Amino acid sequence: MWAERLLSRMHFEWVWNGRAVRIVQADIADVLAGVDPASLLPSHVPNISVESLSTFQVANPEQFGKFGKLRNAKTYGGLGYVMPMFYVLDDAKTLSTILGGTVPVALDCDLAELTKRPLILRTDGTNIPTNKREMLPRSDELRTLSDAKAWLLGPFRSAIHQSELQQSSLCLIGHHFIPSVASAWARAEPGKRFVRIEALWGLPEGLYWYSHDTYEVDTHDVIIKLLKPGTKLKYDSWQRLRYKGTFIAPRCHW
Repeated sequence: MWAERLLSRMHFEWVWNGRAVRIVQADIADVLAGVDPASLLPSHVPNISVESLSTFQVANPEQFGKFGKLRNAKTYGGLGYVMPMFYVLDDAKTLSTILGGTVPVALDCDLAELTKRPLILRTDGTNIPTNKREMLPRSDELRTLSDAKAWLLGPFRSAIHQSELQQSSLCLIGHHFIPSVASAWARAEPGKRFVRIEALWGLPEGLYWYSHDTYEVDTHDVIIKLLKPGTKLKYDSWQRLRYKGTFIAPRCHW
């Protein structure tokens, strides 16, 4: 607690006699120049010509209610959060052609347009057995047309055949990858008034492995009134700020 009041990061030498710890030396640590997380964001984001798409379409209200992977996005939007644009491919003939080992020309053109930005493709459907809904195929960032075709004809096609989901009224849901300047996890439990928040620069994966800041918030009550997004909260909080030497960021040279 005493060390956390210091402005500099310190290295301590200490001895322990089995009953007490005594600090015998304290040196200011050499901290190398870091990287500004915001500097890793792309300087230019290409425009996507939605009008040119023929197999994918921008998700409509009916599809937000129809597909499970879009319903959560609909909920977030209803709470006032700005959501990215989602693209849906649910044409049975096109999907059957992919599962047969060929990417149709029209889809080829759509993927060339959509991969101007890193694209994520997810799998959903309206007739998928409950025991097979978990861990449906999802791509990593697809940055080129060839990357997208390789994923569709490789991992996607293989997983669908292996799970025997060819007749499950499948669809592909696409959205563009959004790089994070910072990320946070929050833990709140019913019946408990304390919320624990862990935060770090970059993508959430860094929170698995690297030093991060921790905040605890006291809401004063276990029953929280529904508030509008952006409402200023007047809760007590405590923070523990750590030295963070590493974080994970995407390659965003688009």
